[in-house]
Amino acid sequence: MSETKLSGLSAEQSVLVFQSLKEVYDAAKDLYDVAKKDFYEKMDKFFSKEVQGSSFEFDEMLDGNDYHEAGKYHFKVSQSRNVYVNWDLSRLKKVLGAHEKEVIVRSYELSDIEGLAAYVKSLGGEARLFKSFFTVSETVDTSVLDNLTEVGEVDADEVAECCDVKLGKPWYRVTQRRVVRKARTFNN
Repeated sequence: MSETKLSGLSAEQSVLVFQSLKEVYDAAKDLYDVAKKDFYEKMDKFFSKEVQGSSFEFDEMLDGNDYHEAGKYHFKVSQSRNVYVNWDLSRLKKVLGAHEKEVIVRSYELSDIEGLAAYVKSLGGEARLFKSFFTVSETVDTSVLDNLTEVGEVDADEVAECCDVKLGKPWYRVTQRRVVRKARTFNN
């Protein structure tokens, strides 16, 4: 039903249409959730036992329906995982030595402007007190670190001991495209 047809409905008719579509949606969502759970269980098993790499492909003939034309389709299923790296910064700093300033990115956030103003007025305070007005966060610039390990400036094995790597749950992406045969051309 198009938007213009829906806008001409009475309030009661709108309630009936909405409720009917909500029931269809709820039933479809429940079915989808069950199918998704089954799909993930099968893909987890299949990828762990059968697939070399992070994807597999296949072709399948499909009958036509409301969503696609009949014909041959190419499917690709790709597995992805988020990678979480937790750095032991004090340990990494020791490994990096002179390269620390290249790899460790520091950002400072002012957390007490009034206190800083009073301190500046007093002139003659200590550097440690000045720095206490800021919140410091440190992150690792992995591209610089990768370059340093590639050229041998920093030992990759020592760097690997400075972090914990955790893999997130796998998720899958399915792509499909219709396989269209190219028309043959004959030369005269």
